[in-house]
Amino acid sequence: MSLLGFPVYRYIDINDSEEVIRAIQLTDPKMPLDLVLHTPGGLVLAATQIARAVLKHKGKVTVFVPHYAMSGGTLIALAASEIVMSEHAVLGPVDPQLGQSPAASIIKVVREKADRRNRRSDFDPGGSGRESDRSDGRRSARLAE
Repeated sequence: MSLLGFPVYRYIDINDSEEVIRAIQLTDPKMPLDLVLHTPGGLVLAATQIARAVLKHKGKVTVFVPHYAMSGGTLIALAASEIVMSEHAVLGPVDPQLGQSPAASIIKVVREKADRRNRRSDFDPGGSGRESDRSDGRRSARLAE
């Protein structure tokens, strides 16, 4: 977001990951790196790419958090060798989201759907769609999808 062309709210995006990864690649592998993180988070892909580059760097990587590093910022900070924070600085939860929903809720929906599908197939393995006798003597019906 910007106001009169000046950024007022930034998050980690693909452009950031490209720039940071390029800077890491251009740095001598044994040279220590210092990163300053002050971010509300950002795209999972971008933060993951930066974190992997930080993790693979052979030299010591120190992350400085002056105020906050939320979500993707926390992911990057945890990949470093050392995290230095001011007295009132905070790290936030790594909370990946798909669209406007937390990824964990999407995973839960997918699992519930799979469970329902599995329960349906238990009713009538032959797929006839009619009632069938089960081995325990009870009758069951196959639910239409």
